[in-house]
Amino acid sequence: MKILKKNILFSFILLVLINFPKINLVSIAGLQQGLRVDDILFLVFLFGCIIKRSKVRILGGYSGVALIIFMFISCFLSFIFIEEFNFISVVFNFRWLQYFLFAYVFKDVFENSSINVFKLSLWLQLLISLIQLYILMDYRSQGSFNGPWELANVAFLLGLYIYFKEDKKKYLIITFLIIVLSASRMTLIAMVIIGLIFFYDFMKNKKSKIKLIIITATLLSFIFLSPLLIKYFSLDFLYNVEVIYDLLGTIKNEVLLSVRSGNNSSSLFGEFKDSLDGSLTMRFDMWLNLFFTFMSYQPRIIAILFGISPGQIGIIIDGLYVRLFFEFGLIGSFLFYRWIKSLMRIYANSGFYLIVLLIAGLTLDPFTSSKVMLALTAVMLMNNKKIIE
Repeated sequence: MKILKKNILFSFILLVLINFPKINLVSIAGLQQGLRVDDILFLVFLFGCIIKRSKVRILGGYSGVALIIFMFISCFLSFIFIEEFNFISVVFNFRWLQYFLFAYVFKDVFENSSINVFKLSLWLQLLISLIQLYILMDYRSQGSFNGPWELANVAFLLGLYIYFKEDKKKYLIITFLIIVLSASRMTLIAMVIIGLIFFYDFMKNKKSKIKLIIITATLLSFIFLSPLLIKYFSLDFLYNVEVIYDLLGTIKNEVLLSVRSGNNSSSLFGEFKDSLDGSLTMRFDMWLNLFFTFMSYQPRIIAILFGISPGQIGIIIDGLYVRLFFEFGLIGSFLFYRWIKSLMRIYANSGFYLIVLLIAGLTLDPFTSSKVMLALTAVMLMNNKKIIE
């Protein structure tokens, strides 16, 4: 009876951690992110771990430790070499440290919670998404999260876990509906790729005629649905060759001219706001600002090796690989790769979970989201009782 009560309590805590909105209980001057409910729970459980003298564990083991240490070294170097050092970078590093400590602080919560928490979370987010889209008339659903992409990534991680654990395809269908309602393009692409992997595995043992029928039906369905998906996800600009040509011309001429002249304008892509996808032009300008900051870093060899420090131009970059190259540098990117490789070695099915986030990383940085990192840690630890020290 005592164990049952403990499991119910931990399951409720996990339900709150995943689904409770990011509401600042205490605001911090100069920062958008204040102290939230999940931060309070984190501090309470951290205090409990310290009292119990639990052995500290980092997600990904020693590779995770090496990556965190590197981030603080990169931050220190930027403090020395960048005149207008952004102290948000320090906060960013401590946020990442918090995410890496989820495996230590919430270990008991993850290992003693019911899979029904994930199922209930998916149903809850689907209901909220439908209300947002069809009653509140929002353009895109974001559930109880900070943005549509965060909702889509968390839902996909939870849906995959349920599928691997219980082989219940209906939760993948719910996940697909949530992703479509959120209009999260990169997450949908990730789902298609993982779907193709599942499809290949399913087709391996089928007879030739059955394979031909299924593959033909699948291809025809894809051809039929492609125009609808392109329209729904605002990808019409892909048909506009002239706009893409002008975009490449701006990158070739205007950006290079700005670098040579020192006139570092970070709004060169504003003219494409109407003809190109609005969020994409915003990302281009954001990445351009990061590029100019990187080019101004002296000595350049330090920037190339150590980056300009994660979070130097702000928390949000909307591009994992852009962030890795410019903010983590070559050494940091290598350590990140080692960390990813370590996760794939330690935790069951982690390769599928990471594919979701790495594909989303083309235009987003899911690893900077507390909800996504919490969900990632949860699906890994609930799958695997073993944590490598």
